[in-house]
Amino acid sequence: MSIPSRPLPLFAVLAALCLGAAPGDFPAPGRSRTEIEGCLAKDGKRAFTPPVARGNAPKAGPVQVEKFPSGIVVTHHLDHACCLKGGVATTVEPGVVAIIATLSGEPCRCPCSSTLTTTVGLVPGIYRVKVEVQNGKKTSTVYDGPISLP
Repeated sequence: MSIPSRPLPLFAVLAALCLGAAPGDFPAPGRSRTEIEGCLAKDGKRAFTPPVARGNAPKAGPVQVEKFPSGIVVTHHLDHACCLKGGVATTVEPGVVAIIATLSGEPCRCPCSSTLTTTVGLVPGIYRVKVEVQNGKKTSTVYDGPISLP
């Protein structure tokens, strides 16, 4: 086996990663899958994850949207009270992807955090991505922005 004498350009490595691994992991267009880590996880592995101190908060914000040829991955870092239950509902309509995290139950007095990662299969086009948190009767929009898939 020969080793190339010069390194691959960065764009070639990134393209191989994005085009090689990611598309097979996406659900069919219009469908979604969410993974929950942290306090809201339903698998019994509810380890305490302290919230990020305000001064050290990531500059990218609580929601990151990554685009791939087969769809998007939305990562939502959510600080919340302990003892709550959580769920995520995703709807895909023409030109709009809505992700709603719902918190329910009686909160404890301690702080907690969870990471909600939603993978949405999409066909090429321009979409408005909206992420909301519903806590009881209160709904807050935490992200609302456009994204274009080639």
